[in-house]
Amino acid sequence: MRSGLSSLTFCLALGAAVIFTSFFNVIPGMAETIGDLSISKNWIRATPPAAMTGGGFLVISNSGSHEDTLTAVEFTGAKKTEIHEMKIEKDVMKMRPLKGGIKIPAGETIVLKPGGFHLMFMGLKFRLKDGQNFPIKLIFANAGEITMNFPVLTMEKGNKLMMRGN
Repeated sequence: MRSGLSSLTFCLALGAAVIFTSFFNVIPGMAETIGDLSISKNWIRATPPAAMTGGGFLVISNSGSHEDTLTAVEFTGAKKTEIHEMKIEKDVMKMRPLKGGIKIPAGETIVLKPGGFHLMFMGLKFRLKDGQNFPIKLIFANAGEITMNFPVLTMEKGNKLMMRGN
């Protein structure tokens, strides 16, 4: 009986470890840094079948004394990637690409989130499903380039991530 209990304990511990690891592989934990920039809470919204566009979100903090700019983004899963802004003008929601990128002032944090600044993936080559992970290259004017893993999350999981403390 003792060995049966030990086996059960081992299986339960192993199962808990797998669940814990899976959860943290889907939801990014610690921020990555490049130069004076810290990038966190990066994710891509899961898309419905046959969707041709998708969105990416993240938080960029600049701890330096000089402004930087996210000038471009590369994602091999889309024909075209742009940095976009959504805002309400005269009671109408409008979305437009940001020519020249998005500025990250010194000492400030920029949040790219649903309904605001975001990464726009156009001409998707496949459906983006919850639980998948894709490398996305972020290109900054001063800090340079960084390729980060972006997990694909449902809107609910993504919103929870964005609301989570650092």
